[in-house]
Amino acid sequence: MATKKLWIFSVILAMCFVGILAMQSFGELTDRQLSLNEINSVYIFIQGFTEETSKAGLQKKAIQDYVEAKLKGAGIKSVSEEEGNKLEGRPVLYVNISARKRENSAVFVYHLDVGLLQETVLIRDESIHCMSTTWNRGSLGYCTSRSLAKSIRGTVGYLMDKFVSDHKRANLE
Repeated sequence: MATKKLWIFSVILAMCFVGILAMQSFGELTDRQLSLNEINSVYIFIQGFTEETSKAGLQKKAIQDYVEAKLKGAGIKSVSEEEGNKLEGRPVLYVNISARKRENSAVFVYHLDVGLLQETVLIRDESIHCMSTTWNRGSLGYCTSRSLAKSIRGTVGYLMDKFVSDHKRANLE
C-alpha cells in the first residue's frame, strides 16, 4: 500500500513539474519573439547565390517565391525595398545562404541564416539609430549536388516556420 501511495505521489509530482515547464515555455515570450510584435510587412533580402549553387539548381527566384508564400500564409506582406524603408522600424527579413562544394566531391556543405533586421536606437545615445538583428535562426547541413535545391528549400521552410510560429505568438490578441 505504501508503494502504491509513493507511486501516485511521484506521478502527481511529475505532472506538476511538466505543467510548470509548459507554463514557462508557453507563458513568457523571449525578447527575440517580442521583437516580432506588430510586424505586418517586411522587405525580403536574399543573398548567397554563386555560380556553383546555380549550376546545382539553386535559384534565387524560387527561394524568394517560397519565402513570400510562407509570409503570406502568416498574414505578413512582402514589400519592395523602397516601401520597406518607409515602414516603421524598416523591417528586413533576410535569408543568407552560404554553400560550398567540397573539393573533388559532389557534396555541398551549407549554412542558412534567416533573420529580421530592424532599426534600433542606442539607449546611451538616442541620436544613434542603426539596423540590428532582432530575430534570427540558423542551420548547418550537407547534401549532394543533386539535392542542393531541395535541401536548401527544406531548411529555409523549417526556419521560416520558426519565424511564423514566433510571429504568431508575439501577435496573439
